[in-house]
Amino acid sequence: MLTKVLYERCGNLELNPTHFKQMIEKADPRLQGLFDKLVKALVPNNRSAYNKVEARKTIVSLCYIMAGMRNKFINDFKLEVRLYLSASGATRAAIDTMNSIGFSACYTTVNNFKRKIANEHPLNIRKFLSEHVNDYHDIHEKRRPDTVTLSTAKHMATCICKQVSGCAPIPIIFNNVSVHNLVNIDASNICFRLIWEYHGIFDIAYTNRKKQWLTNGQLATDTFDRIELLTVHCYDDAIAERKEERSMKGVRLIGFQEKNLHSLNDYITALQMILDIDKNTGYLQNHIAPLVADWPGQLFVRKAITNLHKVDSQYSIPARINSFIPILGTLHVSLNSREHVLIVYYTFFQKLFHFVFGKRKVLAKKPKPWRINLLLDLAYNR
Repeated sequence: MLTKVLYERCGNLELNPTHFKQMIEKADPRLQGLFDKLVKALVPNNRSAYNKVEARKTIVSLCYIMAGMRNKFINDFKLEVRLYLSASGATRAAIDTMNSIGFSACYTTVNNFKRKIANEHPLNIRKFLSEHVNDYHDIHEKRRPDTVTLSTAKHMATCICKQVSGCAPIPIIFNNVSVHNLVNIDASNICFRLIWEYHGIFDIAYTNRKKQWLTNGQLATDTFDRIELLTVHCYDDAIAERKEERSMKGVRLIGFQEKNLHSLNDYITALQMILDIDKNTGYLQNHIAPLVADWPGQLFVRKAITNLHKVDSQYSIPARINSFIPILGTLHVSLNSREHVLIVYYTFFQKLFHFVFGKRKVLAKKPKPWRINLLLDLAYNR
C-alpha cells in the first residue's frame, strides 16, 4: 500500500515527517497510524526531543528506501541523495557505490535528470514576473593581499525571480499615459511638495519632535513591540516567526555571471540575462516587470531608462530596458534610513555605545542592523 501511494506521487518528494504522514494517510486510509507505529518501534523513549524530531526525518527516508526496493521507479529520494553527493563533489565511483547498496541513484540516471532540469529551466522561469538583481560574493575568500591581488573574492551578479500570482500584466502605457515619469526625477515638483505639503513634518528638530511625543504619549511601547523592532532586521534562521516570510520557496534562478555591479554597463549586462529569456515569450513587450533592487540598482536602472529616452545619450541602452520598474521595499527603506542616521551622527552613537558597553568595545563604522536598532532604541527611550 505504501509503495503504491509513493509511486503515484513520484516527482513530489516530501521529506517533512508531519506532511509525509498526512500525505500517505490521506491517499490511503488503511495507512492510518503506520507512521506512528514505525516511530514507536524505532525511536527509544529516552531520546531527547531534538533527537526524536531528527529520527522522524530518518524514518521518512527509510519509507522511501523500502518502497524503492519493491518498485525501482520510486527513486525520488535516491535522486535527491545523488544530487546532494554530486553538489558536494563526490566522484562517480563513490556515487555508484552508494547506488549499489541502495542509497542513491546511479551516476547516469542523475546526469540525465540534471540535463532535463537544464533544458526545462528557460521554459519554467518564463512563468515568473518579479525579478531580483543583486551581487553576491564568495564568503570563503583569502583576505591576505599578494603582489597581484588584494583578495580572492569573486563577485557574482545573480538574477532570480519569483512568481506573482493573481496579478494581471501591467501595461507600460495605459490610456496614453506612460508608467514612467518622462523627466525621471522632477526636482521642481519635489521642492514644491516639500515646501507646501510637508512643511512642519520633515523640518522639525529631533528635540522638538520628542517633546511632541512626550506630550501626546507616543513614547509608550510595550515589551512585544520593542522586541519586534529589535529583531525585524535580524536574519537569524533561529527566529521561527520569520522563517516563512524569508523563505526562498518558489524562487527560480535565471542566471548568474561574474560581475561587480558597480556601473551602468554592469547592470545592463546583468539585465540582459532576463531579456534573453524573454526573446521567445515576448512578455516584456509593452508590459512592465517589477525589479527588486537596493540603492545601486535603483540608481543605475533608472539611469538606464532615462538615457534610453534621451536623444543625445552616450550610452547604448536596449529598448526593452523600458519594461523594468525598479522598486525598493519598506525593508530596504528602513535599513537604509536607520543606517544613514547612525552614520551622520556617528560621534553621538559612539559615545552612547561606549557609555553602555564600555570604552574597550569598538563600534563599527557600519554596524549590523540589530546593533543599529539597539542604539536607536536606547537613544529613543533615554
